Formats: sequence, C-alpha cells, structure tokens
Amino acid sequence: MKRAILVVLTGFVLSAAAFAISGGYETTDTESAVTLVNGAGWNSFKAYEKELYVRGIMDTIGSCSTIGVVFEGTQMDQDTLSFVESLSRLIPPDMASGDVVKELDKFYKDKENIRIPIVSAYFMVLVTASQWADETQLAEALQKLKDHYNGKPKSDKAGTVTAGTAAAPSTKAQERGKHPDAQSN
Repeated sequence: MKRAILVVLTGFVLSAAAFAISGGYETTDTESAVTLVNGAGWNSFKAYEKELYVRGIMDTIGSCSTIGVVFEGTQMDQDTLSFVESLSRLIPPDMASGDVVKELDKFYKDKENIRIPIVSAYFMVLVTASQWADETQLAEALQKLKDHYNGKPKSDKAGTVTAGTAAAPSTKAQERGKHPDAQSN
C-alpha cells in the first residue's frame, strides 16, 4: 500500500508540474482516477519542454536511490524503502534524455498512442532500450496500454468482460472541443 502511495505521489508531482506547460492535454486513469499528461500534451510541447519533462522523470526516478537518507528512522517499512530505492534502475541505460525525447516523439507519431500518458510511454521506451522484453511482449504491453487508455473493457482469463472498467477517459482538450489527435508538433 505504501509503495502504491509513493508511486502515485511521484506521478502526481510530475503531472502537476507538466500540467502548467501542457495546455491541459491529459488522460484520467479509470482505475486510479489519477490524471496524467498524455501524447497530445507531449505533441504540444516545444523541444526544450520535452527535454525538461524527460529530465524531470529521470531526476525523480534517479533520486529514489537516495530516498533512504530522507526516510531513515521514520515509520516507513524496509520493504517499501527498498522498493523505492530500487526505482533508480528505471533510467534507460546508455540513453541521454535527448534520446528518450526522440523515442517518445516516434511513439506519439502513432495516433493510437495519443491517449497513453507520457510516463507510461517512458516505461515502454525503457523496456525497449533495456531489452527486457521481446517484440511479442512489447506489442502485447502496448496493446494493453492502448486498450486501457482508450476505454476498452477488460476481460478476465475466462474472457468475461469486467463492467465499469472501460469508461472512456476524457481529456481537457476534448472538453474544450479540441480533439488531441488534431495536435501536431
């Protein structure tokens, strides 16, 4: 539970910072109700804003290796502390932030990826760069993200559709009458 809270708080901080420059291009996760900046926001960023956004993700994740200094002697349990400290491994090896920006630009050229939050796309870039999954696994993971953020219903292993998990998330851009797919870089 504490892990989930820390991860959500990290995402919240990143999202709040990005919202100021995103123009409101966000997707609300239907399960956690967390609002995240998506590909439409990414495509509206200038080059330096993209670089800053990626550096923010990398800095936040990288700083997790030193979180023990902050939480040492507190009520945080050791398992949670170890988990948070391990997050620093989620920076793509041998990739500068500019390389990540280029990969995210490629990712969001596919209009089906527009609703996927930037942080989720970052992790797709990480998994690809780290070669932690083969092409089939990557394709399956990407399809799950597309289904989730495009509001498609989930099915359990028996193929039963789960009610209530497929509400199509809206974006602030759509609420203002602008469809995110209309944005280009």
